[in-house]
Amino acid sequence: MDILVWLSQFARSIGKNERGSTVTLIAAAAVPLVAFVGLSVDTARGYLLKQRIGFALDGAVLAAAATANDSDVNTVGKKFFDANFPSGFMGIGTVTPTFTLSTDKTTVTGDVTADMPTALVTVLGIDDVSIGANAAALRQTRGLELVLALDTTGSMGGYIDDLQDASEELLDVLYGPRETVDNLWVSVVPFDRRVNIARYRDLVSFPTQWWWNRICADPRAGHETGDATPAIAAFNNPNSAGSACRAEKALALTAERSTIDTTLGNMSADGGTRVDIAAAWAFRMISPDWKGLWGDPDLPKPYDEPLMDKAVIIMTDGKNEPASGTSAATANARLTETCNKMKHNNQITVYTIQFRDTSTALRTLLEGCATSLDHFYHAGTDNLDDVFTEIGNKLSNLRLLN
Repeated sequence: MDILVWLSQFARSIGKNERGSTVTLIAAAAVPLVAFVGLSVDTARGYLLKQRIGFALDGAVLAAAATANDSDVNTVGKKFFDANFPSGFMGIGTVTPTFTLSTDKTTVTGDVTADMPTALVTVLGIDDVSIGANAAALRQTRGLELVLALDTTGSMGGYIDDLQDASEELLDVLYGPRETVDNLWVSVVPFDRRVNIARYRDLVSFPTQWWWNRICADPRAGHETGDATPAIAAFNNPNSAGSACRAEKALALTAERSTIDTTLGNMSADGGTRVDIAAAWAFRMISPDWKGLWGDPDLPKPYDEPLMDKAVIIMTDGKNEPASGTSAATANARLTETCNKMKHNNQITVYTIQFRDTSTALRTLLEGCATSLDHFYHAGTDNLDDVFTEIGNKLSNLRLLN
């Protein structure tokens, strides 16, 4: 029965009863008075509870969506919900929300119900009130051009599978189960002492010399660190030794997940390390000055393209090892210069990963290369996939659905 109707009937019954003392009448009148007060108090408590539980659920679905690649979003969601809505709040025991990840891994929904013990309206036989809330967070990936510059040198022998798996984890975050995503392109630049540009020999005007299906240009004098196009500085000296370029063929910005997967799957470990040369080619893969030169007339996009981001991930397990003619100090300086050019005016976000190696010198070099210290990671064999997944999450936008 509606409380106001009950109170009205109760008041009329009191008025009809002319017998009894004043004390009895006052005692009887106290019941609806307590009910009215109790209704106001418990209503206010209910609004407070709904606000607090909604706030906790909003934060929880956002946290769960940030790790939507995990198999169990309930674990993450529950952890964050409990932090903001501890057991015992307002006299309520443990509350257990539920979280669901959509099949396309783009949305996390959360639902929760809490039973609030009433304070005063128990006089009406109402012992508790159920308060519910629901929320949803959408993983919305902005437009993104991403280059993966991946160390496949000889020291990666035995760890290529780890690198491939970690890279796939990142792609899982960005693509979900889809083959393509609107405005998402990924480039893969495997490297040792050189980068193999054999796919694009005609596009970037290499000479016709080649070794074992490898086209591996040496740095161009005066343009070692920049994104100068072949029209400005020709690539006229492919490495004649051949052995300095064992890496899998680089892949320019590509929309199709399966094509990217194939390149990653073909990577193998061999050769020495030149991170500076890899960074320079990563820069060229994503620089608007190279628009159309990689085969797609619309890529790479301009720096000021609305709702578009550009990012480069540089992963290595060792220091620069120039074979001849260049010192390690020079190679390190070139890496720093290339990274600074990419980061200029925040046009490209640079992430760096130091894998297994623990040297302070390499850490300092890669920290300086990264956009900030928060964009540098040190990874071991047990958490490389976690690092790539975290970067993938950072490259994704999260917002609450209304």
